[in-house]
Amino acid sequence: MNMFEGLDVFNSLPYWDSASMFVNKSETCATRKLLQCRDMGIYMNDVWGKFSGDEIPDLPKDHFAERKRVVEAVEKWMEENKGTENDMDWTPILYNFEVAKASAKRNQDWGHLVFTDPTLSRFLLVMCFGPDKDGHGHDAHDHYLAITKYHADRFFSLAKYVFAGRPEPTWVRATYTTFTSSINPLFLNSQDPQVPEGTHPPIYQATPETFTPYLTEGELERIDSTIMQSKRWKVPPANLRDAVLARGPRPKPLHTTWLCGRSAEVCGNCGEVATAKMPQCAVCKIVRYCNRECQRAHWPTHKKYCRKNRD
Repeated sequence: MNMFEGLDVFNSLPYWDSASMFVNKSETCATRKLLQCRDMGIYMNDVWGKFSGDEIPDLPKDHFAERKRVVEAVEKWMEENKGTENDMDWTPILYNFEVAKASAKRNQDWGHLVFTDPTLSRFLLVMCFGPDKDGHGHDAHDHYLAITKYHADRFFSLAKYVFAGRPEPTWVRATYTTFTSSINPLFLNSQDPQVPEGTHPPIYQATPETFTPYLTEGELERIDSTIMQSKRWKVPPANLRDAVLARGPRPKPLHTTWLCGRSAEVCGNCGEVATAKMPQCAVCKIVRYCNRECQRAHWPTHKKYCRKNRD
């Protein structure tokens, strides 16, 4: 029996809910990851193990190396500060993500590393960029900061929306790295949202008072579709939707050939990592498949939460 045949057995059990109970360590959907962390605990969802080797199949090797450098720096900082006033337990839960499946339209819509504390209310977000210059030879740091702020505000908006107060996010503290710039020690040593001017790389902190709503109508529809896949999860009320709905433009595209790109697509039936673009369900536009045979095989499971049967 393979993994997916085993899932069919579980799906027949009355208490089994695959959307909320099946943990994928390579998960790229931040909505699902946050709700699974809340319901099953962050240690069931951590991605420490992803960084024990030298590469993983779903990230280019150089992008993986940049993320591993950050993960190891955070791990080292925790060891050095254990038992001190700075003692904090940070757990990595995402290393390449979009707010919901198929929601990212540009490379810049993909977030990179997210760590959470045990309360699931405070988050560290680190974007891993490359050269200090953009594709035109201009300084890229203003662009990097704009994209980092964009992701911090989006992640805060997402946590506020999907948690619906259980728990309420306190802040998302964000920074970025480049080939020549590692994490600034102040990023981990302080939780003060007032960061001294001239800090490099810059640090930004999204809070309930300062965050900019950055989720579009289309993204909120996909987030709701993800939530509806589980009997345990409830679509948040309309007032929360209004509170996180984007009202301003997204950052302009950055002209560079080096941005940590989108994750490889994975078949919803067999789990195969794509070598070319995969077709998606034409109705919900969330799940992707290797071919029509995989789509037909997955339909008995997928039909339970496909938008076609929800509308």
